[in-house]
Amino acid sequence: MQVELKKGFRRTVNGEDVYIKDVELKRLSYGEMLDIQAKSEKFVRTDSGASMLVISETLLARNSLVAQIKRIGEDCAPFNHSILDDLDEEDGNLLMDLSARIAVSEAAEEMGKA
Repeated sequence: MQVELKKGFRRTVNGEDVYIKDVELKRLSYGEMLDIQAKSEKFVRTDSGASMLVISETLLARNSLVAQIKRIGEDCAPFNHSILDDLDEEDGNLLMDLSARIAVSEAAEEMGKA
């Protein structure tokens, strides 16, 4: 799924800031989804001393979005989390919304196959 951002990702080219607006997102494979979930989990100790596995919804969303970015302008994946640092809120929200739509459409397709 291709999208054009409002402001874009900032890149420095020949000392000048350039904003890349053309982005392509992809569907994640099952293995990628498992890796993303594992990167978003951690063990914590409860007050009683028991270990409990918790997942950070924020990390899950961030990891998913970064993994779904297939291309930014001419640059192709893989990307690291720092690419999101220069995005403004409007572009970030747009990408998160599209990321969620891709996941929902994929789940709907899978349900239709059952």
